[in-house]
Amino acid sequence: MRFRLMSLLLLAACASGATQPHNVTQMRTALEGEWSQEPNRTDSWMGYTVAFADVNGDGFQDGIVSAIAEDNGEEAEGRVRAFHGSVDGLATESAWIAESNQDYAYFGVALGSGDINGDGYDDLLIGAHRYDTGAGDEGGLFLYYGSPDGLQTQPSWAYGGTEAGAQWGKAVAVANVNGDAYDDLVFGGPMADDAGSATLLLGSADGPVANAVWSVTSDQTGSEYGSAVASAGDVNGDGFEDVLVGARFYDERGEAYLYLGSESGLSAEPAWTATLQTNGGAFGSAVVGAGDVNGDGFDDVAIGAEEASQGEEQEGRVFLFFGSASGLSEQAQWTSEGDQPYADWGASLASGDVNGDGFSDLVIGATRFTTEEEQEGQAAIYLGSLSGPASVPAATMTSGQNFAYFGQAIAVGNVNGDGFADVLVGAHLFDGGHSDEGAAVLFAGVCLSLTFADVDGDGFGDPAFPSTACEPAAGTVANEGDCDDTQFDISPEAEEIPDDGIDQDCDGVDLVSEETDLPEDTDLPDETDLPDETDLSVDSDAADSDGTGTPIGSEHQGCGCQSGVPPVYGLTSLALIILRRRPHKAA
Repeated sequence: MRFRLMSLLLLAACASGATQPHNVTQMRTALEGEWSQEPNRTDSWMGYTVAFADVNGDGFQDGIVSAIAEDNGEEAEGRVRAFHGSVDGLATESAWIAESNQDYAYFGVALGSGDINGDGYDDLLIGAHRYDTGAGDEGGLFLYYGSPDGLQTQPSWAYGGTEAGAQWGKAVAVANVNGDAYDDLVFGGPMADDAGSATLLLGSADGPVANAVWSVTSDQTGSEYGSAVASAGDVNGDGFEDVLVGARFYDERGEAYLYLGSESGLSAEPAWTATLQTNGGAFGSAVVGAGDVNGDGFDDVAIGAEEASQGEEQEGRVFLFFGSASGLSEQAQWTSEGDQPYADWGASLASGDVNGDGFSDLVIGATRFTTEEEQEGQAAIYLGSLSGPASVPAATMTSGQNFAYFGQAIAVGNVNGDGFADVLVGAHLFDGGHSDEGAAVLFAGVCLSLTFADVDGDGFGDPAFPSTACEPAAGTVANEGDCDDTQFDISPEAEEIPDDGIDQDCDGVDLVSEETDLPEDTDLPDETDLPDETDLSVDSDAADSDGTGTPIGSEHQGCGCQSGVPPVYGLTSLALIILRRRPHKAA
């Protein structure tokens, strides 16, 4: 198999507009995928979803891989496999396989894991959105308990919808929203009531509680509310996990919603709502709790808009919002985009600490991204830091095969207990020995840091010359943003000198003094001495009040580089996001 880990090597300055950060000439390394699986059956779509869970309680994360269209007695019934982790990595043979035993159920279209019954073992929640219980395509969910031997052979709990075509189980998530000893189930039916719905069932020692304590249905037909659900982590630091829900077609642009956890469950109304300003982006098509990417103690979230256009038609975009004591930020603090037409950037999202530095890292999938092969797909890792994710990926991974749709699904977990989270990626249309059989591949987490060449030794590197290594090489630094790496007195921390035509502090503008003109009828003595402390200079930062001197809305002038939030780097990211509350009818 040709799955590759691509080590980033930029050969052109981003500031020149010549090259995009994740679509650059890259240097291949000898490191291939550590582990891979194929079903060896045509049209199985293995890797459509992937997940991690410690189902046998041995301290190693186990890999869960679905093949939602695999036949095994019934056509396109779908199958899910579990591969146990160990100090040596994932096992080459599956320890467990389950299937739906129903034609076209697409068992495994969604996966979630957590300890629902509080016995110390992760359980596995599986969605089958086309499962029939009598009406047709109502959808179903199946919960398998973990144990010292792994997952049980039969589901311990199952849920079936009653409305034809509701597609319950298209999206599932597990989160402890009320802070007890049991994880809870959240699942979506994006076609329920022709608008979409999401439901919460609390966990208990006996498994999921029968009656839903929370259920929300969209107020707009065709919005597909519940097409994506995820644990947001604890965005406001109150000790309760919060939940994200996506409605990819709301108002023809998509919306994402955050519901806060509490002792009684989830809030009836969203505490935060975000959408694109332009139509057609499918904002909320992917949602994920990003972990704490900037180390401030609050979890952050990322939202994908895989059809968004920003210079390229339907290139796809990803928006990151920081958590705080008051909740999520009103504006995206970091954005990323595909920079090529129809890349599906943000089709999948995952997070974890890949390099073991204590910051959560963000992994982005783009199923139709073209690197060397047409629409082979790509997954890119952005390392977290005190200022948030880096502006360029530390590593990218590709399939090496056209139309493989690598990056359809991504999960992050530690399979061998080495302290570095590993990345599991699905490519559901990969052809091994069989057409569209699909595949899943694991890339091992490693000691990895992103640094930048610092020629002038001022502590800030040139963003045009990043490098990745376990330990920073001599002459490199972790801080980027130097706009002239040949001059020691030019850096984001330098003092600006007005009227010299030089941007010393790298904020994008030069400080200009203005002469103060007095009214024509003002009588003055022949010599007027102004007080020594009078300052007649005007910092151009005041023109837009954004603290950096960069014009508001200039996020993608030039090359369209991904933007980190820290103003010390002279970059701003004012995403086209509208935040508002929107009423939903609660069931």
